[in-house]
Amino acid sequence: MAKQKLTAKQKQARVDAAIRRQEAQKAQRAAKERTKRIFVIAVCVILVVALGLPTVALSVMGGNVSVEAPVVEENEIEVTDDTAETDLPIDAEATNGVEAPDQTEASSETPADNSEAK
Repeated sequence: MAKQKLTAKQKQARVDAAIRRQEAQKAQRAAKERTKRIFVIAVCVILVVALGLPTVALSVMGGNVSVEAPVVEENEIEVTDDTAETDLPIDAEATNGVEAPDQTEASSETPADNSEAK
């Protein structure tokens, strides 16, 4: 097979076509890069809005919703001594074997019974 000789005109046409293909590829890559950047920015904006909107809505609509513990002033604290009124059973080991007096017998006496005893 013999090589065909190219004229100067044909050589110039091939070189021009190669240059046009390279420029088209560069333009295509630039368009893809630009589209990718726009997509990334759009996704970021959507995420910011999607995460920020409920937060703002809760703060506006929730009003006094607070994460902090309520502040109690010292004057408001009421201390009561309820230890004598507990209904817990007394453990024999905790009292060193001494039994507590039975309160049911003491409360069954009426004032009329006391007057007869005197």
